[in-house]
Amino acid sequence: MAQLGLDGIVVSAIGNDELGDEIVACFEDRGLPHMLENSSCPTGTVQISINERGVPQYTIEEGVAWDNIRYNETLKALAIPYREILLSSFLTICLPVLTRFLISI
Repeated sequence: MAQLGLDGIVVSAIGNDELGDEIVACFEDRGLPHMLENSSCPTGTVQISINERGVPQYTIEEGVAWDNIRYNETLKALAIPYREILLSSFLTICLPVLTRFLISI
């Protein structure tokens, strides 16, 4: 978002595991503002395969950290100044784009 001249912050949840540590390091190395809640669930993953027609197929793991992001006063305060929120897998910062939705609030 910053490369587009927009303010933004990555909000998600990560597990207390190696993948969660890698994600934090990735964000910090790039100077990306973030609010990553630690969860007792594992860090989420997406398995990507390419079918015979070259179309990607995504299997999004369930019961993982990002399924347990809690809406709280801190998150509410972050959202108040914004008219639009981009929902996206937080892995899109460090991995290929998975999904994006633009919601007007």
